[in-house]
Amino acid sequence: ALGLEAPMGQSDVALCAQLMSTDGERVFAIEPLQVTCEEVQSILTLIENYLEPRMFNLFRANTLNHLLVWHDGNMLIHCTPPKEADGQELVSVLPQGEREFELQVLIYDVMELLDDCELNIKRRDEGKKPINLLWMYAPGRPPDLPSFPIAVGMLFVDALTSHLPFVGACRAISIHVHRTPTASADAWMDNLRESYERLVDTIVKWLMRTDILIVHVRETDWAGHARDPELKVFALEQFDELVLRPLWAEWDRLGDACMLIACTHKTLCSTGSHENGHVPFILYPPRGRPNDADAFYELCAQEDGLVLDAPWELTKMALPIKELIRTS
Repeated sequence: ALGLEAPMGQSDVALCAQLMSTDGERVFAIEPLQVTCEEVQSILTLIENYLEPRMFNLFRANTLNHLLVWHDGNMLIHCTPPKEADGQELVSVLPQGEREFELQVLIYDVMELLDDCELNIKRRDEGKKPINLLWMYAPGRPPDLPSFPIAVGMLFVDALTSHLPFVGACRAISIHVHRTPTASADAWMDNLRESYERLVDTIVKWLMRTDILIVHVRETDWAGHARDPELKVFALEQFDELVLRPLWAEWDRLGDACMLIACTHKTLCSTGSHENGHVPFILYPPRGRPNDADAFYELCAQEDGLVLDAPWELTKMALPIKELIRTS
C-alpha cells in the first residue's frame, strides 16, 4: 500500500489482491504469460466499477498482483495465500475469521461479475482459463514507525528500487525512494547492458547527494523465477563487470557516502520460488574489518563474506554512528 501511495486511514486494512481463475469449485493460478496487459486492464476496470468505494478500493500494481483497501476492515481474519490456494476447493480456502462474510461475499460477487463477461467467454472459447477470481490475502494496517533519517542523526538516506514492497518499506521509515532506471521483470534481458550502465550513472548521481544510499538488485531474482541458473550466473557476471567495477574506479571522487547493495529474496532456480535464508550484500566502504570477498554471489558471500543472522545488525554496520537516536 505504501509502495503504491494508496491513501489509508488507521482503521483501514490493505490486502494483496491477485487475479486467479475458478471453475466454481476449485481455485487455479494464472501465469503472467497467459494473459495480456489489455485483458488485465479490462478485468480491473470491471471490478473497479463494481466496488462500493465506501467499503473497498482497488489499486493497480503489476500484471496479476494488485491491492485492495478494505475501509474500516478487520485484521482478525485468515486469508490463504495464492500458492496454497492453487488447486484447492474454493470453499475450503475462503477467508475465515471476524467479518469473514464481507470478503467472502466480495469474492463471489466478483466471480459472478466476471464469469460471463465478453472477455472470459472469448478466453474459454480459446481454451484458456477465465480471469474470474479476485483472491485476497496478507491483510495489514498502516505502520507507525519512526523516521529512519532522524533516528540515525539527521543523515540523508536514499534508496534506489522499483520493487513495490521495498518502496513501501522505505517510505514507512521516511527514506527517500528513487525508481531504478532498469527494465521490467518481463523484458529485463533485452537490454541488460544498457540497464546496468544507466544504473551506474544513477548511483553516482545519488552518492554525491546523500549520506547513505541503498541499492536494490532484482535481476538475479528474476533469473531465479525463470528457473535458469545460466541466466542467473550471467546476470551476476554482468553486474560485477558493468556496475561494481566502474563504481570502484570512481569511488575516490564520490565523497564520504556509504552504499549498501542488497537483494530482498533468496530465489532458487530449482523451484523458481522464494526460500527463507541468507542473501548476499555489499557494504562500501567497509565498516570495521574488511573481509576477503571479491565478488557478488552467494558462494563467495558464504565462504569469504560476513554472515549476519539478525538483519538489524546490517543497519548498525552501515551507519557512521554507534547508537541510534531514540525517537518517540
